[in-house]
Amino acid sequence: MSPGPGPVLAAESLAIGWKRRGEAVPLSSGISLELRGGEFAALVGPNGSGKSTLLRSLVGAQEALAGSVALCGDPVRRLSVEERARRAACVFTGRFDSGWFTVFEIVAFGRYPFTDARNRLSERDRAAVGTALESVGLGRFAARRFAELSDGERQKALIARALAQDCPLLVLDEPTAFLDAPARIEIFHLARRLSREEGKAIALSTHDLDLALRYADVLWLIDREHRFERGAPESLAMGGALGRAFDGPEIRFDPATGSFRPVDEGEPPMVLLEGEDEAAVWAGRLVERLGLSLARPGAQGARTPDAIVRVGRGSRGPVWVLRTGHAEDGDEVAFERLEELADALRRITRRAAPEARA
Repeated sequence: MSPGPGPVLAAESLAIGWKRRGEAVPLSSGISLELRGGEFAALVGPNGSGKSTLLRSLVGAQEALAGSVALCGDPVRRLSVEERARRAACVFTGRFDSGWFTVFEIVAFGRYPFTDARNRLSERDRAAVGTALESVGLGRFAARRFAELSDGERQKALIARALAQDCPLLVLDEPTAFLDAPARIEIFHLARRLSREEGKAIALSTHDLDLALRYADVLWLIDREHRFERGAPESLAMGGALGRAFDGPEIRFDPATGSFRPVDEGEPPMVLLEGEDEAAVWAGRLVERLGLSLARPGAQGARTPDAIVRVGRGSRGPVWVLRTGHAEDGDEVAFERLEELADALRRITRRAAPEARA
């Protein structure tokens, strides 16, 4: 179905949890949110914070303890299972028993809310399955057994099954769990493309905070105290919400770098990087991997950099020129290999270590 002008998903004063012996056991409350077509929301939080419970409550798969949820403007509690299946397609965690089904047959399950009493696929249904497979890059795998796919390919097939439902809302619960790095990036890229190009509202829970910060339009955050916050990824990072949710005795989220650092590390030395090409990009990645603070010209504020790396070109390729010391006439050394630059930067880190411990 096509959503109206309002939000595809909306929740007001929602309380989630479960019931034990007839008594409500709340997990989180006061949750208010909305998601429109073309928006990609990433739900993040520590283990046990209630991410899966929230997603299930939003689509009516689990009864909420209080508050209201609407799908395409209608209260979810008043919708039948068939009506919910036409508005929200879900991929939840858990092993999928595929038997001997082919990939096409697995994806075709997504069309059954639209089939006749005998669950027969029409030509339109088959076309929708083919389109869904192509959308996730599995068109050539249609006849292959689902059990023969890699983990990443299986996850894509399950997303294709959800796409075949042709719903305005797509809910993905930990779709990158157990996948390798390239496959995780592919899933996030696919989610963003589906929201941008097909106008889907995407709600995705994940432990991949770095990818959520990079790809999502909005973050939904449940912290260790089960408090809910929402906002732009950059706002939650700068405002300290991510730190409150994930900081531990030995690790903390550093808003300046968008990464986690050891608590006792102290303020790392700053390296000012001059250059914009590919060689500069990888030099920047190296600086951050070594635990140094990366700055760009004009962005380091009042702090004086501990070293400057300038990227140039030599007769045999890129050259990284390292200048140490605070003075303009500091020592300069040119390196033709990033490994050599890394060794020199490590020496800066070791010199700064005693000061950090002090």
